Parts: sequence; structure tokens; C-alpha cells
Amino acid sequence: MGKWLLFLFCFFKVTSLLGQEHDNIWYLGYSGEVDDPLDTLYGITVLDFSGNEIYKYQEDYSFIDFDALNVAMSDSLGSFSFAFNGYKIEDASLNAMENGDYFNAETYDPGGGYRLPQGGLALPFPEHPGQYILFHSTKATIEEPNWGPKIIKLFYSVIDMDENNGLGAVVQKNEMIINDTLGYGLLTACKHANGRDWWILANKYKSNEMYQLLLDENGVQLYNIQVLQDTLSSGLGQAVFSPDGSKYTVYSAVSFVNGEFVEIFNFDRCSGLLSNHIQINFDDNAFSTGAAISPNSRYLYAPSDLYIYQYDLWADDIASTKDTVAIYDGFGDPFATRFFLAQLAPDGKIYISANNSTNYLTVIHKPNNPGVACNVEQHGLRLPTRNFTSIPNNPYYRLGPLDGSPCDTLGLD
Repeated sequence: MGKWLLFLFCFFKVTSLLGQEHDNIWYLGYSGEVDDPLDTLYGITVLDFSGNEIYKYQEDYSFIDFDALNVAMSDSLGSFSFAFNGYKIEDASLNAMENGDYFNAETYDPGGGYRLPQGGLALPFPEHPGQYILFHSTKATIEEPNWGPKIIKLFYSVIDMDENNGLGAVVQKNEMIINDTLGYGLLTACKHANGRDWWILANKYKSNEMYQLLLDENGVQLYNIQVLQDTLSSGLGQAVFSPDGSKYTVYSAVSFVNGEFVEIFNFDRCSGLLSNHIQINFDDNAFSTGAAISPNSRYLYAPSDLYIYQYDLWADDIASTKDTVAIYDGFGDPFATRFFLAQLAPDGKIYISANNSTNYLTVIHKPNNPGVACNVEQHGLRLPTRNFTSIPNNPYYRLGPLDGSPCDTLGLD
């Protein structure tokens, strides 16, 4: 009997992890509502990772356009559910989801997307099948003496995909979680050590205070505000957890005077706390930065406008492992196809958007390998339509419980 229980536990654990294909469909591009649906210059590109090879096509029609904010959500089996561009939610019929319009109404642009990297994030609502929590931020520019782009509010909304015959509806909207001055975008999440709930972190602007949000079966709660030893940099960039949940990193371009900052922490999936802060500062005159971590959780990739850097997160001295694995080759079609936001995809490769309007993504084909063996292919994936900066903001959905930890409390006894 005990062997059967163990078998059933392992079976359900494996199948539950396999059924986490929420990032299988990516939407890219802008001006989806062009007069000519076959226009090959502008429109929406769809990338489908559900097969053995990436499948790409131009969507004939789309209700929304994308700028830097990009959320594309599939169900647990990989079928497209909805997309969010900071202003509007599009359902699987490529029309507005019920109650899914007029987000960020103070700057509402019906013909464009919200220019806020990692300004939106969608997560499955634990123990609520078919429901998702959509986190979304508002931005503002604060004048002197501390001029700069900042987030002033963080909200969440609830989407129920059982509404409207499976097309979904927003059933709760604009529930404010934080009313404070936060860093610019940088919304990302990591599975709790129980393998079901989620941690979401938000750093107060130019501060040592880190908001810890917990999403569990009861909803979203402000769990804690951790006071860190050091003040974190705040600039345009990207935050990411390692796939195994052990590291949290932020790479941001602060200014041409202060340069760029790579912030690296250990992360405790039980408590949601950060520790062992490493701050790396350098200057290569970048005005856009991104971050992604290899599938084996060892290598941090930091695209920096003209360069792609690699750091070994397993090294004793991480800063000393900085390796330039790519230098912009000058390619443009017609605009420079440089480096900006990065995202680990379901196929185990890392894709990097450009900070201009181009038809290409850069591809890191073997991110588990050190140095140039990671195989960076600049403008390696040609898109059917142009894309301006955008790439979906996806956490690592497939992470399971931390076996043996005191927080792995949802398994069989």
C-alpha cells in the first residue's frame, strides 16, 4: 500500500509540473489594427513553443498592440488564454475581454501599448482553477530633486476564464496593493517552497526596503517589508529569479554618470527573504538593460545595449566571472538590432528583444554553457512583423516544491 501511495504521489507531482505550460504562446509587435491584415511591416507576431520547434506566424487581426509591457498567458496545457499590454486585455477570440479595457486610464492610449518593462505579470490563482491574478503598475515621472521614472501604485485584478464560455472576464479590477514610490517595473515572481503559492517582490525607489507579496489560495497579501542592508539601484532594467528559485537578480541602467548596476541575492523560497547581497557597478554607457538566467540556474545573462554579459552565479566571486559573450555587430533592418529585454523560453533558449523597431530577436541557443559556448546568435530569429522592445514577462512556471524543506507542506504525509 505504501508503494502505491508513493507511486501516486510521484505521478501527480510529475504531471502537475508538466501541466504548467502558461508561457507557451508569445505575442509580439504593434499596430495590430492595420487596414491591411497582411501587412508584413507592422502587426502582431505569435510565437508558439508547444511543438518540437518554435512556430511563428502573423496574426491576421489583434485588438491590442504591445510596447515594453507584455503579458501573454496560456492555460496549463499551453492553449492561449489572454494577453495584456498595460491598457487592454485581449481574449482568445482576439477581442476585448469583458471588463478588460481602460487599465491605466490616466494615460490611456487606444492605439498603443504601455511603455513600462515588466509592468505587468499574470499568475495562476492557487486553488482557483481557471482563475488568474494580473499584477499591473502605474508609472509617473517625479520632478527634481529626485527626477526619474518611477512606479507610484501597484494593483491586481482577477480574471476568471470560466466566464463567457471560456473567453474569460475580469471579475475584480484595480485592487490596490501598494501606494508608494517603487522602482520602474521589475515585476517578477517565484514559486513558494510549497510548489503552489507565489512570492512577488517590489523594491521601494532608491531604498533598502523590499515589499514581499504572497499569493496563496486566499488571494494577494502584503506579507512583509524586508529592510535590506544596502540601498538598491533604481533604473531602467529587468528583474529575474533563477529557475530553481535560489537567486534573485536585477540589472538596471541608472544613468550615464552612475552607470549600470547588477544586484544579486540569495532567495529563501520558504520565507521570501533576500540575503547575501552582491552589487556590481560598471559603466558602458548603456541606456537599456535586461536579465535572464540559464535553465540550470548557473549563468546570468545581462544584455546591455551593445553587449551581452555573462556571470557565473555558482562562483565564489561572481563579479570576477563577468564575460562578454556578444558585441553588437552593427546589423540594422532598418534600425539597429541591439539588445534589451531577455526571456527564458520553454525551449530552453533565451530570446532578447531590441530597443528599436526591428523584425528580429537575438537568441542564446545554449545558455547552460560558459562563455562563447553559450552560442549567441544576433538577429537569430526573424519575426513576420516588427517588434518594438517587447517580450513577454514570464516567471518560471514549472518550478515544483522544495523537497525536504519545512515549507513543502502540500505533499502526501
